Amino acid sequence: EGDILSLWCRIEDDGNFAGEYYKPLPVTYCEQWCQFVVSDDEMKEQFGIWQTFDVFEVIGNICENPELLGR
Repeated sequence: EGDILSLWCRIEDDGNFAGEYYKPLPVTYCEQWCQFVVSDDEMKEQFGIWQTFDVFEVIGNICENPELLGR
């Protein structure tokens, strides 16, 4: 919780990542789903990380890198 992720929806045949989500998202814990999720507050969306995205990369955290979230 608190990590900031860059996320991709699929892996191309050549092994490259494609379908990158348009901005990095913070990880939070969802009590209702009992799992870690990424939340896009601006779009009012919440995604299960492993159900929605094929690949993700931790690029920072909300304490040390708030600029990654545009805050």
